[in-house]
Amino acid sequence: MEALRERLRVLGKRCSMEIIALLSEGPRYISQLSEELGVPYATIQNRVVELERAGLVEVIDAFDEASKRAVRLVRAVNFRLEISPRVLRELWMGEAEARIPHRIRISTYRREGGRTLGTLRRES
Repeated sequence: MEALRERLRVLGKRCSMEIIALLSEGPRYISQLSEELGVPYATIQNRVVELERAGLVEVIDAFDEASKRAVRLVRAVNFRLEISPRVLRELWMGEAEARIPHRIRISTYRREGGRTLGTLRRES
């Protein structure tokens, strides 16, 4: 559950989804990502480090023969996030408490404007 929480946290940050979207077209250097997104290199570098820690991208250290310097190639990894109301509840409440079943009972009815309304009550 913590891994999912971390992935959602990182994806919610500025430029994260844009980086992954660009990487879906193929690997890129951090400098290319910075240029294409119009965002400072340091910002992209920090975001890539967070995405890598969350397991959403892979970084490969390489050497560019043309410029004779070290470069970092970033590529997307396949991942899948499954989010449902129950998963969100577990993230919000904590796993143990979210698994305690609660029964909901409709205790009263009344008619209003052609609709049937009920009062819901949660029972532990």
